[in-house]
Amino acid sequence: ANLEPAGAGGGDGFSDFEDRLRKAGAQTGDVQISLAWNNGNDLDLHVETPGREKIFFNQRESSCGGELDVDMNAAGAESNAPVENVFWPAGGSPTGRYRVLVHHYARHGGLDPTRYQITIKVKGMTKKYNGSVKDGDPLQLVNEFEVD
Repeated sequence: ANLEPAGAGGGDGFSDFEDRLRKAGAQTGDVQISLAWNNGNDLDLHVETPGREKIFFNQRESSCGGELDVDMNAAGAESNAPVENVFWPAGGSPTGRYRVLVHHYARHGGLDPTRYQITIKVKGMTKKYNGSVKDGDPLQLVNEFEVD
């Protein structure tokens, strides 16, 4: 059997996703895109807006009102239950196509590949996407969606 220690590599356990976001102070609105994983590595959530801006750790706010308000494990393995969160306030999300990507930015001792879950909430509808990424992988497209 391929057993991994708790919190390493991933595991599929994301039942505490909402609790993690709440504890981290993540905000929500018409559009909310969140990333969770289960080790100390630094994964990064990237969101391309309909105006082709990119929201990520180096550009935390867009001119169209989107914001990365939670960015965990950037300074090291601060959590083995990390999350990241991008949101647009109620009534503030632009119409058009959004692209959601994930990047394995740095390995902080966690096993790879690192499994993750991305939750996309658009005007009350929620979809979840699971995947895995390892150190050295290129930016990974997870989903594209439209907001009317």
